[in-house]
Amino acid sequence: MDARIASARCPLCGAALESGQEWCLKCGAAARTRLAATPSWKPPLIGLAVIVVLALAVLAAALVKLAGDSGPPPVPQTVTVTTPHVAAVAPVTTTPAPASTTTTPARATTGAAGTRRRLERIHRSLLRRRLEAQQRRRASSTGPASP
Repeated sequence: MDARIASARCPLCGAALESGQEWCLKCGAAARTRLAATPSWKPPLIGLAVIVVLALAVLAAALVKLAGDSGPPPVPQTVTVTTPHVAAVAPVTTTPAPASTTTTPARATTGAAGTRRRLERIHRSLLRRRLEAQQRRRASSTGPASP
């Protein structure tokens, strides 16, 4: 047993070690224990970087989708308004005057204000057409003016 104790020496400085001693008292080196290698942080950091990049890409795509892409502008709508031809003198004939047709492109607007303006224009146009139809019926029911 003394031979085994005597043969136990520190691998770094060569100092004698006792039977249960794991560290050298002279130099502080590990006498009988083996230290594990330090872990490599490179693979976890690469994985974390990939996850962060993917998360940022998804966030950017969501923001582009919510903000609306810069696609082609909306196609302008064409609104046709028909107005009857009004003569300066009272009409003598029983045939109605020919109607003139004007085509104007509608202004492209977006959002709630644009929708409201479009609905108001359509409403005014419908009211105008109804009034014109009533005026034509009255004019045709009274017949030509008698002198």
